[in-house]
Amino acid sequence: MRFIVRALLIASILWAAVMTQAPGSSWRLVSDIPYREVKGSSSKLTSLDLYVPQGGKAHPVVVFIHGGGWARGDKSHTRSKPGFFTGEGCLYVTVNYRLSPAVKHPVHAEDVASALAWVYRHSASYGGDEKNIFVMGHSAGAHLAALVSTDEKYLGAEGLSPSILKGTILLDGAGYDIPRQMGTNTARRAYHMYAQAFGEDRKTLEDASPVNHVEKGKAMPSFLIFYVASRSDSKKQSEALAEKIKAAGGAAEAVPAINKTHETINTELGVPGDKPTEAITAFLKKLSGEGSASQGTAPVKSP
Repeated sequence: MRFIVRALLIASILWAAVMTQAPGSSWRLVSDIPYREVKGSSSKLTSLDLYVPQGGKAHPVVVFIHGGGWARGDKSHTRSKPGFFTGEGCLYVTVNYRLSPAVKHPVHAEDVASALAWVYRHSASYGGDEKNIFVMGHSAGAHLAALVSTDEKYLGAEGLSPSILKGTILLDGAGYDIPRQMGTNTARRAYHMYAQAFGEDRKTLEDASPVNHVEKGKAMPSFLIFYVASRSDSKKQSEALAEKIKAAGGAAEAVPAINKTHETINTELGVPGDKPTEAITAFLKKLSGEGSASQGTAPVKSP
């Protein structure tokens, strides 16, 4: 009997920990949902959080992948994003993944693909629309979002393909062509960061580069690629990726973020008057509205 009472107490504590709602907010938070189990690894690193809009169903889903050089960061660092995206009618999801130096490529991308597979299979239970999934990432997270959107083997290992993604939004990544980036003057000070995450084998670095997986005939989502206007390496990498996607018959736009830094392009997302936020809203609205009459999708609100 004591065992049953203790189990019920633990269950109630856990439920209280994962189901929260800020007073007056437009969403409720369901946190630390495990999307995969890895023996010997903290369950927190392979979990995700859901920010669920109040009411309605068939909400477009925005999945955010944090940055941090593949070695730092956490899904809880959200700033204004949950309130903004749920207010715009989206189910907002933040994802953790295992970090270097404990793991190396391809583990980060494999974890992200597993999280996306979970979202595809379970988001409808939280009011999401699995036909309208968008993946968004900042910095290292932008690299991972681009990689799972272009290299089909990651979602393929989950029995899916990049065709489950409606759109991909990249925030100031510079690792779309990793060998090129590691060889630039601006990246030499960060060489250890790349080597820690990917090693130094040329074939591995090429395989980890999204630009090398863009090909004609592939099912790829539409891309909206932001780069900080004053950051030359991000500009070159972003424009090269966008051009290759377009040359392969895909849809991509590289957009300079004026008066932004590598940090503020992320931290100011969702703030009123923020230009990247307005462009992202238009991108979501356009793509989530396609086919909505037949699919019952609730398009994103206008800015």
